[in-house]
Amino acid sequence: MDLFKLLSPLYMNKKTTYEDEYYLFNHVNRLNSFYGFFIKPYYRYLASYILTKPTKIKKGAKILDIGCGVGILTQQLNQIGFDTNGVDVNPSAIKHSLYPSKCKLVKT
Repeated sequence: MDLFKLLSPLYMNKKTTYEDEYYLFNHVNRLNSFYGFFIKPYYRYLASYILTKPTKIKKGAKILDIGCGVGILTQQLNQIGFDTNGVDVNPSAIKHSLYPSKCKLVKT
């Protein structure tokens, strides 16, 4: 699992604005590239071993992913058996959501 710790700084963007370009380049395009092979298992690892296992949440439990971005974590939580919905305040994140049926825009 040390590989996942090494990947995180490579994957994260250093930009401070989160508009269409950010989500397309850092999430959508990367998931469809060579990196996608590593990114999805990384998020599944986060969902399985960092978030749900220590808290002993049972499969089927409802989870709200606040600040879901494009929904990578929301998607992985659903795939491992949780009823997860995501919300974000950024219209660009929701516009490029990987899981539009489960990720919704919340207006501030």
